[in-house]
Amino acid sequence: MPLEAPQLDRRTFEDLVKEARERIPRFTPEWTNLNDSDPGMTLVKLQAWLTETILFELNRLPQAAYIKFLNLIHVEPHPARAARAELQFKLAKLKRPEDVLTVPIPAAAAVDVDDPELARPLTFETDHALVAINAAVGAVLAPRAGANPIELVTSYDDAKGETSFLHAFRPFGPAPAASKPLVIGLALRPILDAKEPIGAYSQDVLPAIELDLHFDMAGIGDADAAGAAIEGPLLRQCAGSGTVEASVAVRWQIYTGSAASFAGFPAGSAPGEWTDLPIRGDDTAGLARTGHLRLQLPQRAARFSPEALPAAFFESLGLIKPPTTLAELKEVLRSGDTDMVMGLDDAHWQKMGITDPATLNTLLNDCTEDSDIADALDAIDTSTTPIDVAALTPEAWAEIEPRLAVLPAPRHQGAARPLYWIRAVPLDAAAGSGLVSAIRLNMVPATAALTRLAERLGASDGRPTQTFALSRTPVLIDPDTGAPDLELSVAEAGEPALWTRVDDFYAQPSDARVYTLDPATGAIAFAPRGRTPVAGAVITAARYRTGGGAIGNVGAGTITKIRGSIRNVQGVTNPRPASGGMDAESFDETLLRAPHDLRARDRAVSAEDFADLAANVPGVPVHRAYALANRRPHPTTTGTYQTLPGAVTVVVLPISKEARPQPSDAQLRAVCDHLDTRRLITTQLFVTGPRYVPLAHLRATIAIAPGADLGTVGSAASGALLRFLHPLEGGRDGRGWPFGAPIDFADLYDQLLAVAEVRRVSGLQMAVEAPATDTDTLGDVVGIPAGGLPWLRPERIDLNIVYDAR
Repeated sequence: MPLEAPQLDRRTFEDLVKEARERIPRFTPEWTNLNDSDPGMTLVKLQAWLTETILFELNRLPQAAYIKFLNLIHVEPHPARAARAELQFKLAKLKRPEDVLTVPIPAAAAVDVDDPELARPLTFETDHALVAINAAVGAVLAPRAGANPIELVTSYDDAKGETSFLHAFRPFGPAPAASKPLVIGLALRPILDAKEPIGAYSQDVLPAIELDLHFDMAGIGDADAAGAAIEGPLLRQCAGSGTVEASVAVRWQIYTGSAASFAGFPAGSAPGEWTDLPIRGDDTAGLARTGHLRLQLPQRAARFSPEALPAAFFESLGLIKPPTTLAELKEVLRSGDTDMVMGLDDAHWQKMGITDPATLNTLLNDCTEDSDIADALDAIDTSTTPIDVAALTPEAWAEIEPRLAVLPAPRHQGAARPLYWIRAVPLDAAAGSGLVSAIRLNMVPATAALTRLAERLGASDGRPTQTFALSRTPVLIDPDTGAPDLELSVAEAGEPALWTRVDDFYAQPSDARVYTLDPATGAIAFAPRGRTPVAGAVITAARYRTGGGAIGNVGAGTITKIRGSIRNVQGVTNPRPASGGMDAESFDETLLRAPHDLRARDRAVSAEDFADLAANVPGVPVHRAYALANRRPHPTTTGTYQTLPGAVTVVVLPISKEARPQPSDAQLRAVCDHLDTRRLITTQLFVTGPRYVPLAHLRATIAIAPGADLGTVGSAASGALLRFLHPLEGGRDGRGWPFGAPIDFADLYDQLLAVAEVRRVSGLQMAVEAPATDTDTLGDVVGIPAGGLPWLRPERIDLNIVYDAR
């Protein structure tokens, strides 16, 4: 609750006038007309109004003293935070084979949000430059358990040049091993001219650039490895308590061998076939979380079509390789895995070069099994009747026998396109712990901000009290340093020099070139007793970024309008929603937060300390947090906990429009990073989302006033119940249902009886779908486990509404 400042004098205007009326007969008995029309009473009321004004200011002294105390210990309102998003640039189709395959994306490239419902225009700027490559992730091969050790988790659209991921996957399967690598096939030129033969692009070479791969881990609502939607809660064990956050040992390699050494692809290889790639940066912590992986490509690499791989590779996928030679066709026919005798017709054999009527009659009428066809082919003299099995495309073989599969990889004119192959080999058991949703190229982080350059603020008059103001506010807070993103230049005698921003002028040298900045108002002030720009000095904001606010948390696919143009770039989008934007903290919110900050002093010892600090993580919109001492999430049962001395589990409830808000992996990571440096070294720290306890049903009979509308009252009653049990807006105080609080039937009766036209409520029944074993449930109370929240779906509300007969 907010602090209540004591009132030194509680008298109001009415109290003062009443007091004066009571004193008049005693001090001035001759004054007998005390009506409001009397001029004397007018003066009394005027004095009462003036006195009330003075008392108002007097009563502000405790709050003023409290605010001065907070300023003394540097408790200030949190500034606005800018939202961030990952942008993917789609390059234009290359029309000529000699076109350059790389496109530079500049830093601070501006992209506007295309959303007519926004309150104001919003722009995102790229955080750094990127060398984009005119390529696409053509195929991703992931290991898996079972009879088929490899799975193709992608599908490629040749018309659009885009890759779709069929479902999320573990990079190295359920049990990482060096024999189970992750393989990525890169296709240059995502879209080829349908009229040009594949040979027209034979001179394309993978450029020796720093390749930026963005790994997007699966989040709430995405499909898991089995194709089911992930409901959560996600779990994160913070650094220092068991999880390796730095990059674990993963070896990245690119294929540089020859087609003669494909045996055992992709795990097996001969010396020199796979060349190690230097890692220039890894934000994924060894494919454990969402982030960028930057690899330095070599000067030379080999590319080849997946159709060139041996039959054993297709068998590892659970498929059969379409034959390309007569020997391969005979081997497939004798394998017993196909049934092509009914599918091969006269047109197929003639296309392969068999036109003799007698031979065709034998193949079409005398053969009843696939092996019979193989025997008949053995009898054909290929020196006089050459058989061209490659004349039938893989698509044609797949029509003849569905088990002769066509890989959904990039294709051109009926043939699979050659790809460059990169593989990741796990060298650590902790590698690849994340569940990958997608791998993307040409991604770059962006911030909801605008950069302004060389803004002239004015000229100094030499006085120390002079202030200047920026034209745009608020000034963006750098999320990495926590400082305003501003460079201030002061030109004295024509020589510009950068001055340093400080929080205050305390203990600053008298000759220090320093200034203070209020990010919210853009006010710049110089030291009152230190160095001040000389008269005539030109004050210039050499560079600053403005932005921030929750308005930047736009949805996926909305950051699409490039401001101006970027050569060879066709478009841009954000595959994921932007997040992290927060409005500046209000004055009342600061006063509410201050006692918690004073108690914890940026240190987490008790469970309450962890909850308070988690609720105030910069850039993460946390509604509430709850900490369980000596408890850790159960390793196998989602949403339950087990006792572990020295452990703390922090349950985070984010601000969200979802019915069951859950923190994303990025939000959990931010909370972990914030708490990890503030915990005791012996504390094992876990961060997760709330467990939602679904209610199986809620039934009641409601008697309403005669003549009232049944539908209106029913909708109002259902809405009252949904609001009361809502995680963000429910509870008795309307600030969200408390973690682990039981549901008392008496409170539900109160909510229903408060609905207009409702006279009586009876027969209330409610139950949860799976009662928790660690809660007490009575006849009129439904227990909710620690760290849990109730979840009531509208369709589970069954209200029998009748007219009151009394």
